[in-house]
Amino acid sequence: MERTQDGVILTPVGREVLARAKRVLLDAQAIKDYAATAKHGLAGTIRLGVKATLGPYLLPPIVTALHRKHPETKLHIREGVPSQLEEDLKAGVHDVILAQIPMHTTDLITQRLFREPILFAMSSDHPLAGKQGLSMYDPKDQPVLPFAPDYYLHDQVHALCEEFGAQVVRDYEGTNLDALRQMVSMNMGATFLPALYSQSEVSSLGDVVITPLAKRSISPSIGLVWRKGA
Repeated sequence: MERTQDGVILTPVGREVLARAKRVLLDAQAIKDYAATAKHGLAGTIRLGVKATLGPYLLPPIVTALHRKHPETKLHIREGVPSQLEEDLKAGVHDVILAQIPMHTTDLITQRLFREPILFAMSSDHPLAGKQGLSMYDPKDQPVLPFAPDYYLHDQVHALCEEFGAQVVRDYEGTNLDALRQMVSMNMGATFLPALYSQSEVSSLGDVVITPLAKRSISPSIGLVWRKGA
């Protein structure tokens, strides 16, 4: 360690020792959890990390079924932005995360669960709202509201806008799906929204029209991710 006026700074060796110590503690906890599961079945506490654009619209029926089938299991759910979920998983904050895959690391194991379509969203009085069979060329030159950089949809929306010739609104970046939906409903721009959120929060209100783009499937994979040995 290096002592400074502001505190203590780990040396390169110290950082490596700390990282190895964390791995030892995580492995020890994994052994303890495995032994408990082998003895009692699915039991104990599972710390689940999930992105805010997915958890509230997917987990409620799953949590209900899990509690009914495994009443001894406790599920601690913590929402976070995708960029932080992976780091928290590696650090042991989460036991498992529900996130978009693949992840470009060899330290984690992934299991794909399903694909979630990304749909084009526009206000009910948008010029394209009444068109049948919206094609991938229709968003050309249309203003599109993007997501903030911390959200996985940020890169996808920018890539889609470039592909379709749509115009990203540069002075706004959404951090909340509901806020984006409300801005779309006021015809301040279109956007792209995940299907689970759309089915839960959009379809029944009638102020926003959701549609896939014909001949263009946009469906990233969602899966469970956990540490090796856990």
